[in-house]
Amino acid sequence: MKNMSKTRKAWINAFWIVLSASSPAIIGEGYKWKQLLLSICTTCTLCMPFLTFFWSRPYQGHIPSDEHLLAIRGSLLYESETQGPNHPLIARIVDENGKSFILQDAMGLEQIREWERQTGAISIYAEGFLLCDGAGLFWPTYIITSDGKAIATRAEQKEKLEKSRAYIKQALFAYLLMMPFWMISLKHIHNVKKHIGA
Repeated sequence: MKNMSKTRKAWINAFWIVLSASSPAIIGEGYKWKQLLLSICTTCTLCMPFLTFFWSRPYQGHIPSDEHLLAIRGSLLYESETQGPNHPLIARIVDENGKSFILQDAMGLEQIREWERQTGAISIYAEGFLLCDGAGLFWPTYIITSDGKAIATRAEQKEKLEKSRAYIKQALFAYLLMMPFWMISLKHIHNVKKHIGA
């Protein structure tokens, strides 16, 4: 038990030496980039659950049954938001009464944007609901053109929504991508641990 405690302390000491770059001679050549790599790994590991939760928030809320979905006939319009540095693309459906429904994740509906570019048509029929229990943007579960062609199917939209809502899976996937970089950093830490005789 005492040896385990001593080993754990040695790993922690080596970790902080690399993270702070406090002993360049011990860390060895390239100590700055070793510090940077470990800093990035540590920051991403700590922040990723919060980031993925934040990114998934607009997609949360109750999913209504089919009979409670909104059914909209109208025009699909694309525009660039005037505010913000990147002018993000906005897609909205304006129904026959002039009511506007802004779509969540306009950039994620590539096939609809491609259809609009190729045909120049804007008349559609859409089914969907407002995310965040009515407080969010419109999520289409199904979109067809005026001639009956499906440009967003129920299966595709369900899969996209499930992926966008699953912030835990997103965080785990990010951790999986970070593993090779953690392996490199752990090797650096292990070398420092050996160098200090722990």
